[in-house]
Amino acid sequence: MRPITRFAAILMLSTFVIFAQNKETDGMIKTQKDYRTPPSAEKKPVTFKEFGNTRVDNYFWLRDKKDPEVIKYLEAENVYAEEVMGHTKDLQNKLYEEMKGRIKEQDNSVPYLENGYYYYTRTETGKQYGIFCRKKGNLDAPEEIMFNVNQMAEGKPTFLFTGFDVTPDNKYAAYTFNTTGSYAEFDLKIRDLSTGKDLEFFVSGVQSNAWANDSKTIFYVIGNEALRPFQLLRVDAFDGKKAVLVYEEKDELFNLGIGLTKTRDFLTLYSGSFTTTEVLLLDANNPTGTFKPFMPRKKDVEYSVDHHRKDGFYILYKDPNSKNSKVYNAPLKGYEDMATWREIIAHDPKVKIESIDVFQTFIAVQERTEGLRKIKTVDLSTWVSSWLDFPEAVYSLYLSGTPEYSSKTIRYTYTSMNRPWTTYEYVVMDRKTTILKVQEIPSGFNPDDYVVERMWAPAKDGKKVPMAIVYKKVSRRMVTIQLFFIPMVLTVPQLKLILAPMYLVLLIAVSFMELHRLEVVPNLVRNGMKMENS
Repeated sequence: MRPITRFAAILMLSTFVIFAQNKETDGMIKTQKDYRTPPSAEKKPVTFKEFGNTRVDNYFWLRDKKDPEVIKYLEAENVYAEEVMGHTKDLQNKLYEEMKGRIKEQDNSVPYLENGYYYYTRTETGKQYGIFCRKKGNLDAPEEIMFNVNQMAEGKPTFLFTGFDVTPDNKYAAYTFNTTGSYAEFDLKIRDLSTGKDLEFFVSGVQSNAWANDSKTIFYVIGNEALRPFQLLRVDAFDGKKAVLVYEEKDELFNLGIGLTKTRDFLTLYSGSFTTTEVLLLDANNPTGTFKPFMPRKKDVEYSVDHHRKDGFYILYKDPNSKNSKVYNAPLKGYEDMATWREIIAHDPKVKIESIDVFQTFIAVQERTEGLRKIKTVDLSTWVSSWLDFPEAVYSLYLSGTPEYSSKTIRYTYTSMNRPWTTYEYVVMDRKTTILKVQEIPSGFNPDDYVVERMWAPAKDGKKVPMAIVYKKVSRRMVTIQLFFIPMVLTVPQLKLILAPMYLVLLIAVSFMELHRLEVVPNLVRNGMKMENS
């Protein structure tokens, strides 16, 4: 049997085992012949002639979400799904309650300081959405509820709240949401934070937005019919006048996004394709000015720009000769001439620089090497670098964003196959790490009961493939396996609080080994381990 066929067979077997747990009272498992014929969408051919080719789409008519015939067909599919899955209702409820038991319903996020306020989100038992709050000056101050998304979502079939952006004077917040579930089309509104009421301001189809420093001018990017973000507009949110088109990206390969530097001194307009980027800057104190390219776009050159009030700009730069990226420093004036740039972190073919975060006294750098993320800080006065340490051999982590430019600390979130999501704060000067929050698992879990190891399995072509293994300390029996077929993208080791049945996890893991012809089992045996289902 070919590996891919064996993989499919194992998945079919695991599916059979799942459904075998949900027998009818007569002991028989239902099959397709026990149900009526499923709904079938009518074929309505539409011909497209593009790029010298002819293409026929029989189901193009289904794209119209307001067409009564489309709605009728979707409702028929839902009814059929209910019929087929009806006998699993008890199992569904059991799984739902088990999953809910692993999630703390009443919880608070770790507060973060930005422009004089501590912001955080809290959740309440039985409620589906978060409540976004803030406190002025310190955490003992009275709570201000900015957005109770539970109330905002009442009576709506779906409600997607995608975030907010507070004015520099802390009086108003622009926020985006939709009631369609779209990933790219959002409505933009503005809330008076002193009254909790929304202004009349409303824009649809928004994909990103940012305030200027006057606390009244707002920039926003909208998408075209294909949902490509392509136009930047500017408007005074309070005078009721029409928005002004500031910039239009005509190249279909490029998408726009508007943001603000950590110093809040510059608005940044990002235009990027899959392989090329361009950044345009505007003084945030001069919102009616003109965006100026930091460096005109050049094919296959990608870069991002961070502002530093003393040192000028720090640039994360990638081109065909430095595919893992490197970091430059450029002066505030004269940066247009690349000859004035100074390389401060050289390109390393073995280390990919994923992102940088620039603060007043240091830079935080997120890297990836041998498939694992790492974080280092660079002291801007001494240029000394230091790397953070982590408790497990395999893990996932992310710089979680520290808004304050003057901050002396950074935050990151960390998880591994035996450790829940944990938020840490690292004091750069002292090189000390503090745990701010550990994800609580109400049903109970002790990470010290498990050991995480990283092992390497030789593939047929001689390449070594990294894999993460977790097992109980006492029994040494394997709990789950995750594999990295390429050490960069496919998966990252995390504690899965909502797990499929363990036998399914192991079957899929073994099937992946078969698919890639990895010599995994002999390696495990040689290291004193056995593949067992615990």
